[in-house]
Amino acid sequence: MEEIRFDILQLKAEYRERQFRSLRELSQAGLTVDAGQYRQVYSDTCPSDVSLDEIYTRFNLDRPEDFKGWSLSVGDIILLHQRDGSHAYFVDSIGFEEIPGFAMRLDLEASLAQETLKRPEAMIITLRGASREEQGFAYTQEDAILAASGAIGHLRAEMGQDGADFHADWTGHAASGLPDGFNAYLDTLISALRTNPAFDKLLANRDSLSRYCYGHRSGKIPDEDNSYAFRVDGGGYSTILRLTPDCGEYNVYAYCYQREKLDKILSEIQRTKAHAYTPVYRRTAAYARESGELEAWRASHRENIACRDAIDKAIAKHFDGAHLDRQALSTVFDAYGAERVYYVLANSVITKEYDGRFSRDNRAWAQAENVAVERTEFGYTRNDEFACRSHPAVLDGYIQMARRETETPAIEKSATIPYPSGQSGRQSIRSLLREKQARTRADSAPQKHPSRTPKRESL
Repeated sequence: MEEIRFDILQLKAEYRERQFRSLRELSQAGLTVDAGQYRQVYSDTCPSDVSLDEIYTRFNLDRPEDFKGWSLSVGDIILLHQRDGSHAYFVDSIGFEEIPGFAMRLDLEASLAQETLKRPEAMIITLRGASREEQGFAYTQEDAILAASGAIGHLRAEMGQDGADFHADWTGHAASGLPDGFNAYLDTLISALRTNPAFDKLLANRDSLSRYCYGHRSGKIPDEDNSYAFRVDGGGYSTILRLTPDCGEYNVYAYCYQREKLDKILSEIQRTKAHAYTPVYRRTAAYARESGELEAWRASHRENIACRDAIDKAIAKHFDGAHLDRQALSTVFDAYGAERVYYVLANSVITKEYDGRFSRDNRAWAQAENVAVERTEFGYTRNDEFACRSHPAVLDGYIQMARRETETPAIEKSATIPYPSGQSGRQSIRSLLREKQARTRADSAPQKHPSRTPKRESL
């Protein structure tokens, strides 16, 4: 019998709070299965026809003596290296779920880790829209947050009246100064974003920046007139870009962080937010009464009604008769949390099962949300009390937008960029780090408009 290699991967210590959480629970909390959060704890060979259940049983009931991890459980990864490639399987609450692309991302993480040991000839750069939590790091935070998130500093640039310039300066945030190799990273990154077609030359000029922002609405920052946030990863660093295409504004803010520290604090923010809301009670009032949990049901029911009202209000405010603005999501998600918003929206579809204006996809999603429906002998249901009253066609679009809200934004652009070698004739970003521009540009300096640059609250 042919043998194949398999690996057991378990969460690193700093991400242990994700252990025992199913894929559904991770999704509801806005989290994804990230290769960078796992470590290999065991590797061996096995017959090619071995089943995942057999591996699971072995690492629970008859663990090898040299196995140093914990008993295989929900949240762990089984990696099978087969003839057709490597396949990663997430140990779920019931069965196993294959995670497409996990093995490839794992190889990428290993490649990036080597950059700290040896300067590579090239760097993999990925670009995507920033998540809601990541958008907060496109602004200067309090000192404690800066330190915890591995903040290095930020670059600020404006493109002049004609939109073709790139006047930049640098503000440092790290008390220890710049990490080794950071100069080369930043120079490579900015150069790639300005000149490489793989990233649409998005920082080449203000026209390119505008086209990119308006073509990638996933990066739109809620409650701001015309600002967008994107995350760039590469070389062990993460950069959160805040882009504003308007003339008379600073067009680019690039906040740079140590990637591992940034991801850790983002995970902590997600966990804190999940505990800040009234728990969603997923049983009927009858069950709650019999179980002595009626007060929990009542508290959850009141929140459901309030959430329903907030959704209807947000839709009314942000629907212009033809288009629904994404800002309709922000206040509702912040006030009630993703789990309750989804519960109320799913309930709204279920209570209107007769209405054909909801998409088939949204109907299937609603049925899977485990909404408790309590019907009386007269056909009345308490669920009607927190069903949204907005027009079903508009509500259907809102549901579609909301479902995308907690998804990790997909990688939009990716490329392997060589590190710069030798000297070029132009001023590099590295030179901007070594010295502030001494001259003032009173005529061309951006005029700040308070209404368009609101003060941000700290995270």
